[in-house]
Amino acid sequence: MHLHSGVPRRELFGKARVLMSPRIARLLFLVFAVLWFVSCTRSASRSHVAQTPVPPSPPASAVSGSLDGTWEGDLAFLRGATLSQKGPATARYRITIQDSQVHVYVVHAQDVKEIKPRAFHIVRLRTNAVIYAIESGEDDEGTWVETQVFTVTQENGTTLLTNFARQVNNIDLPLSSDHSKFTKEAAGELQLIPASSS
Repeated sequence: MHLHSGVPRRELFGKARVLMSPRIARLLFLVFAVLWFVSCTRSASRSHVAQTPVPPSPPASAVSGSLDGTWEGDLAFLRGATLSQKGPATARYRITIQDSQVHVYVVHAQDVKEIKPRAFHIVRLRTNAVIYAIESGEDDEGTWVETQVFTVTQENGTTLLTNFARQVNNIDLPLSSDHSKFTKEAAGELQLIPASSS
């Protein structure tokens, strides 16, 4: 093996060791810097997780029960540019819910009458439900299409906040008729009726 002429073997190796020392120092510095950075990042992450507040449990009054049962109350009809003002200012409704079955009644002083038997359906999710019926038929004024929708949510275990909308399209009536097409909307609360009194 050829070595640089005139340079003793021991001196050449000694210079190699001297020249490599700064390189090793820089390499060691970089390694320790990376380890220090990773350590700081992990510590910050653990500190952040430890300081994250745990959401409080909801108060007992906010925990709702089942929608199943008989609910009844007065709904006040609303006023608006596109809303019909015909009919009473308020009406009393009763809604019975059992699993996927729902029935809707209008309550008068003298009697209770079911609205559209077997036509209403319910879609429910936890505290909320949409109760709806949509159908078409014919009478002495021609063909009609009607939609009724109740949206409800539990305020607490015994009260439903309730919105009601009804739309009717009497297809064969001219637009000059005041009930050719109309919409009514109402809002109010329904109270849970104990099973023994419903």
